[in-house]
Amino acid sequence: MENSINKILDTVKKNISSKEYDLAIENLKKVIQIDPKHLVALSTLADLFVFKKNFLESINFLNKIIQINPKIHFVHNNKGFCLLSLNKIEEAKVCFEMAIKYKEDFSDAYNNFGIAFKKEKNLNEARKYFLKAINLNKKYIQAYSNLISVDIELNNLSSAKTYCEEAIKINSNIKELYNSLGLIFDKKNEVEKSISFLKKALSLSPNYLASIINLARIYLTQKDYKNSSIYFRKALDIDQNNMKALSNFIYLKLKICDWDNLEELLKRLFINMDKNHQIVQPYILMLLKDDLKLQYENTRKWSAQYETSKINSFQSNNKKIKIGYFSTDFKNHAVISLAKNLFINHNKKKFDIFGINLSNRYLKKDIDVNLIQSFNEFIDCGYKSNNEIEDICKKINLDFAIDMNCYTEGGRIDIFQNKLAPIQINFLGYPGTSGSKFFDYILADKVLITENDKKHYSEKIIFMPDTYQPNSFSSSQSLSNQIKKDLLIPKEKFVFCCFNNSFKINKLIFDVWVEILKQSNNSIMWLLEDNLIQSENLKKYCENQGINSSRIFFAKRVDYQQHLDRFKQADLFLDTFPYGGHTTAIEALNSDLPILTLKGETFQSRVSSSLLTNLNLIELITDSKNNYIKLAVELSQNSDKLIKLKQTLKENKKNSKLFNNEIYTKNLEDALEKIHLSFTLGKKLENIYL
Repeated sequence: MENSINKILDTVKKNISSKEYDLAIENLKKVIQIDPKHLVALSTLADLFVFKKNFLESINFLNKIIQINPKIHFVHNNKGFCLLSLNKIEEAKVCFEMAIKYKEDFSDAYNNFGIAFKKEKNLNEARKYFLKAINLNKKYIQAYSNLISVDIELNNLSSAKTYCEEAIKINSNIKELYNSLGLIFDKKNEVEKSISFLKKALSLSPNYLASIINLARIYLTQKDYKNSSIYFRKALDIDQNNMKALSNFIYLKLKICDWDNLEELLKRLFINMDKNHQIVQPYILMLLKDDLKLQYENTRKWSAQYETSKINSFQSNNKKIKIGYFSTDFKNHAVISLAKNLFINHNKKKFDIFGINLSNRYLKKDIDVNLIQSFNEFIDCGYKSNNEIEDICKKINLDFAIDMNCYTEGGRIDIFQNKLAPIQINFLGYPGTSGSKFFDYILADKVLITENDKKHYSEKIIFMPDTYQPNSFSSSQSLSNQIKKDLLIPKEKFVFCCFNNSFKINKLIFDVWVEILKQSNNSIMWLLEDNLIQSENLKKYCENQGINSSRIFFAKRVDYQQHLDRFKQADLFLDTFPYGGHTTAIEALNSDLPILTLKGETFQSRVSSSLLTNLNLIELITDSKNNYIKLAVELSQNSDKLIKLKQTLKENKKNSKLFNNEIYTKNLEDALEKIHLSFTLGKKLENIYL
């Protein structure tokens, strides 16, 4: 019998050597028929089924080994690995505990235990186990990699850097370590070092996709569009369906208004989302499609990567309600230009407000002192770890954590996953649902979110009585000291303008504008110049569409007051679609410049509609491209109608609450007080109608 088994096992070795795994499995099963307790055969079968990703069958053979001998440590570890692969985390933990019970210095089991906690997003616990694995095995590169990954996620950047350097001393040829250093220095805003380490990773492995995409992304943020494009194209040559590369390359092309081959890229992206159930960064999706259901489904799946079972508990015992405003954008950003008077106008007898600065570019010392003084306390947290931020919030004992970034650039949505306050609110910066379980409310109004739309939002909704958007303007407006001549635009022409960011100008809306220009010969289009590539591409596109490029004018970025003054020299603001103007919309209306908008079904497409509704100017809200074109052309040719519209805008501003930030702030405070009382009474969260 022994000889027979040995012959079969020799055959199995040959099968495995020649990668004939199914034959190997058949032969091993013959061994089991002869000797049901043959541990080598059972263990090899378990390994082969892991290789084939048939984890249930592997567990079946591992259980047979455990029945024969329950004290084999690596069998429990292997079973735990299979259970982890099946996402049965608690059962996997039990297996790792058993493995450690029978071998206390079993570093593999500690490492896998850490992976289990990482899967649960319990990163601090995961970190302890990775450290234990390293302490038991000083050269355990996989444990180092896992620890570094967790530290990067927790924003423990100094620690992550130290462990990267230690691991490189053990083995200097591991591309993943240099990629991690690239990420670390990117987060530290040390761009040159980041690029250097990412290129080092590529010197070890030229087709290493993670580093290629990271380089492309960093060049994109640095506005080096040429190099960014080179690396995104390289990434897509390696994997044409990589969603991170595909979506960010599309975003790059939108920024520079390069629409060549864009339709094919978009088609590929949406096929991956539809048929392959892939997901895309939520902010990018907002730029691509006016589809509320798709947006909700995508953000719900995207946010799942941040969900955790560890939720902090709170007691509300503050004398005044404490609100934390979290943002990367406290300096010279559109969001803060809207919100700064909100911070000033808060009733400090009832509320303590805290500014939590998440930027690692601008610190407290770089930010307007008047803005800083509107807070009870302003805290720089850009370089702080998630744990440090959580500790700060616990010490303050916040009642509300208000995130003004969510999925926008620089946002750190992961710090909210365990809850920094009993009530967390998604506000202003990201115009849509977070899709998450850890944000309780979103601020909106009845134009942005209808009763029928509520099902596409993960948050409960605070319906503001006028509009969701605060602003820091006064209804009184000083006259502009600029004239068209100074701005290099022709005095005698009708001026259509749009000062929205370049990435909001897609082919769909620009084709609409081209048609408007064709039908209104005495007009020009005045746009904000984000970059020179953008302006050249748009001029070239116009020429190809039969529009003389001399009819397209570009406004340079200037200081804020000069930017506001420019609106006075335009005749009609043309909104973008599906992502419309937000700050620019209120800036235009504040300057008595009418906005023509196309209303979609999503939050980001309805902001101008919300503002216009508030001003009783619903005639400027269109529901189709044809109606948008028709009204734009009519207003360019009917000066009496346009003058009447502008006069109505001026008059309605006087009666509207749109520019009354004191009333806006009071309404928000009323909502927060209702929510706070409900929480203290232990009541279920409900939508708030004011």
